[in-house]
Amino acid sequence: MSTPNFALKNASRFFVFGMPVYYTQEDIDECELDQDLLGKYDELDTEANYVADKANVAGELKTKGWHDIEECDGDLSYPTTLFSEKTKTICFGDTEVYVTMQAGCTSGYYEAANFDWSAKVEVSGMIEGWHETFEYEHDELKADDVIRDNWYDNKGLSKIHAAHVIRKIEAIIDDLKNEAELAFSMYCDEEMYCTFRAFNGESGYSKTGKRLWQEVEEQNKKTA
Repeated sequence: MSTPNFALKNASRFFVFGMPVYYTQEDIDECELDQDLLGKYDELDTEANYVADKANVAGELKTKGWHDIEECDGDLSYPTTLFSEKTKTICFGDTEVYVTMQAGCTSGYYEAANFDWSAKVEVSGMIEGWHETFEYEHDELKADDVIRDNWYDNKGLSKIHAAHVIRKIEAIIDDLKNEAELAFSMYCDEEMYCTFRAFNGESGYSKTGKRLWQEVEEQNKKTA
């Protein structure tokens, strides 16, 4: 059974980088290398490009208030290295909501890698006389969680404001996602989407017509 090369958890497209580099005639001539290397895999330049692209994304995100981290999710098939994160806070009464987004790079099953992001929500405050902390994955959080876990320490207020606070969290996640994906787009090698996925797991990918940063630039010109 075949396995897709790329895994995608949350990003709007595949921001691919670390593509294999092969020796060209120009490389051989400039560096006076052995002619037998022509067309062969260049491990050093492939790794150098991977490291540079990742560092450039991290640097771009730093200008927007993100900071460096170093974590790994431990996935054996598609390991993801998390390298940058940013947290925004919402306060109401004695309760604080921390919305954290992390940027990472996920290794391809066969080659290259793709940038991706994940988000989590942590709620901390005094609830019914006890200090409580709740954690949620962003894509699983619903208004029912606000009511059930009584975020406002008042069942009535939690029910009244549940939908509103969820919308605020979703807006923050959308802003952070836009920051992350714009940085991904600026420094990835290619942007792709999945064109097919067969029953045996085999998948095909095609390049997007425009890069995300180009789409954003065009939209900004229209609204200027």
